[in-house]
Amino acid sequence: MKTVDVQTLHKSSKNLEIILFNVGQGDHILMKFPDSSYGIIDFFYNSSEGIVEPPCLSYFKELKKTLSEEEFNKIKISFFCISHTDKDHVKGLTDSIKWFYENKMFIEDFWLSAAKDESQLRNFLNIQI
Repeated sequence: MKTVDVQTLHKSSKNLEIILFNVGQGDHILMKFPDSSYGIIDFFYNSSEGIVEPPCLSYFKELKKTLSEEEFNKIKISFFCISHTDKDHVKGLTDSIKWFYENKMFIEDFWLSAAKDESQLRNFLNIQI
């Protein structure tokens, strides 16, 4: 598996950058926009492959270690997108949300294309994860 150099990726770029994490079955995508904001599509990790959390969460934890507090506090998460609520698309979502909240990272939009409303997604997450 190729590792991601967080400092290199986090640097400003004129290009949209997309990282498709290899998480086995399921999807987990990190997008970095030219304005240095981020978008995250689906969440998953496969603990049987030695992955202990969604790779984007590991990425942001590493950024927190390597950036100054001032730089880290400027990071903006434009959106989380959940394509549908199968477990291989939401595993690790609740832990990620908790970590972002605890580290004062604001998530501008939460796209719930898989649920009619937030309560339906919350209910699913409470049952499945």
